[in-house]
Amino acid sequence: MNPTTKQPIQTNKKARNATRTTPIFIIGVGLVCIGMLLLVIKGMSVEYIDAHGILHENFFLIPIGFACIFFGVLILIYNLMTRR
Repeated sequence: MNPTTKQPIQTNKKARNATRTTPIFIIGVGLVCIGMLLLVIKGMSVEYIDAHGILHENFFLIPIGFACIFFGVLILIYNLMTRR
């Protein structure tokens, strides 16, 4: 087989793989950024105890933030493993 006929096939395969993984990479980075933003918001939010002794805080931001970071990192690892 002629070597010049193999080159466009490999280039086309690389281009197809790049267009397939780019949205996945953007989603992974976006989830990590959202998770970090949620943790920063939790750290900056006001926590107080009212007159009845009830604590008021935005605790739900902690598990949601860590879940976003965890799944974002999983998506990025998947993207790196399937890129080849």
